[in-house]
Amino acid sequence: MNSGGKQAPSSNSRRYYGWNSISFAVDKPMRVLVSLNDSLGRRIQTVCDEWFEEGRHSIELELNHLPDGMYYYELRSDTMVKIHTVLVGRR
Repeated sequence: MNSGGKQAPSSNSRRYYGWNSISFAVDKPMRVLVSLNDSLGRRIQTVCDEWFEEGRHSIELELNHLPDGMYYYELRSDTMVKIHTVLVGRR
């Protein structure tokens, strides 16, 4: 992933339902772990834990099974950690 170092949770929360696409880029082949965590930081689901080639990638995160509330998805690799807030709500 292009960014070196850790990043605090994003303040740009958006409300989601159904499916959410997570996009990221890696600057060399590396293992990427994407996890979905609840508001207390407990891992709910490992979305992805695999090797990606250099370039841009996108994975789908299904949110239909979650109750309304605030969640975080975390992208982790050897070189960085990114955390983003997801607010799940029905229309």
